[in-house]
Amino acid sequence: AAKKQSRIAAEGLVGSFVCKECATGALVEVNCETDFVAKTDKFKALVSDVADLCAQTDAILTANDSLVAASAEALAQAAREAGKPWYASGDGQLVQQGALAGVSVDYAQVGSSCADLVVERLAGRPVKELPVVFFSEPQTWINQAAQTAVGVEFPQELLDTANYCG
Repeated sequence: AAKKQSRIAAEGLVGSFVCKECATGALVEVNCETDFVAKTDKFKALVSDVADLCAQTDAILTANDSLVAASAEALAQAAREAGKPWYASGDGQLVQQGALAGVSVDYAQVGSSCADLVVERLAGRPVKELPVVFFSEPQTWINQAAQTAVGVEFPQELLDTANYCG
């Protein structure tokens, strides 16, 4: 499994599905290792099925990604028009750009912990002795304008600790 993790999946296809009756659609990219695989009927059917399933979802979830960030405005508009909530991971920037809500680690805490590990390593501590660091206090972001637009309600305990924008 470790050998396969290092392989690059740089080939693939983009698939789309549009449901005119329900005013939804999906555009997906599915990658594979070779163009040979991408040209097979099975792979094409997989891409088509994935796009179809994505169009039938009740919500949109995106990772923190530069492509998502670059198209955030269009994604936010599409989500609003479809009446679907868009949840995003990351530092809250995508929520500020129109996602309904997101959860992320505290990047300042991550940076501080990383700096502590670097100091220990530079002082000569072997890598195998450095501690594994866990971040258990996520930051929650809520875009109030997006919340109003899609009519989603959150539990009060979440609202009490969330960061707000929009």
